[in-house]
Amino acid sequence: SDSVAVAVDEENGYIYSGSRDNTVKKSYASNGSVIWTMNEHTDHVRSIAVDGSNGFVYSGSYDDKVKKSYASNGSVIWTVNKHSSVLQSVAVDGSNGFVYSGSSDNTMKKSYASNGSVIWTMSDHPNSVYSIAVDESNGFVYSGGYDGPVKKSYASNGSVIWTMNEHTDHVNSIAVDGSNGFVYSGGSDNSLKKTETIDTYSSSGNFTSQSVDPEEVVYWDNLTVETDLQNQDVNATVEFSNDDFSTVSETVDLQLQDGENIEDLGGKEYRYARVKFNLSTSDETVTPEVIDAELDYSTEVEVSN
Repeated sequence: SDSVAVAVDEENGYIYSGSRDNTVKKSYASNGSVIWTMNEHTDHVRSIAVDGSNGFVYSGSYDDKVKKSYASNGSVIWTVNKHSSVLQSVAVDGSNGFVYSGSSDNTMKKSYASNGSVIWTMSDHPNSVYSIAVDESNGFVYSGGYDGPVKKSYASNGSVIWTMNEHTDHVNSIAVDGSNGFVYSGGSDNSLKKTETIDTYSSSGNFTSQSVDPEEVVYWDNLTVETDLQNQDVNATVEFSNDDFSTVSETVDLQLQDGENIEDLGGKEYRYARVKFNLSTSDETVTPEVIDAELDYSTEVEVSN
């Protein structure tokens, strides 16, 4: 029957395949001969992830289940049925002991690889989560959805950092190059896209806004980047030291590449990003102190159509 999922254990020389006949097979990468077959799923095996260093293989199926098996013989260690619809994607972070699953119930879940218990659930996709890629070293997880978005989230808690909406159809596959800061996505819109993910920029400082409406406070920070800022998807967060202040709304204004606020600093263009927070406070004469401000942003670069 058709094979719909493949994972490679390059270090040990094995290949794992999942099929519409409900099986997972382990084969020699050298010649394709089958070593074992696992028949524990009751519907199509849609996704496979292998942790070769620790000797485990994970499979997600249309039977709504994720299974962890011994890579040596295919015997099942545990089965988890925490999703309410079919499994579309499974990814493993073997170094830290976690497994991620995406489903047609519109969620992505992070679970302990040891026992399958769920740590968090991310529900920010409006439709099925088709693909997942983990950046183990930097602590991020990327997910692709049925309706076209790619999302970058913190692996620690599942909160979304940014969303890229450049695909016009399903995102079927995602791969991440954490060392160089790129994520690749393939869609049913016949395109492959390369996205540059610039890590969170954090800083501390004070708001300076006495010349404007007391309830409208503007905080400025500087970003040093080498990429064009015209196609940015930016989120801003801030933490105040004074509890009297609460954020009502926030906007981010980025100067374009040909803007006036450009300086040449050691061969890099210095571009300004302005973060504007509308605040409410019980004491309009006090300037709020910022403990920490973060700007999360990304650049989308289309590779081919």
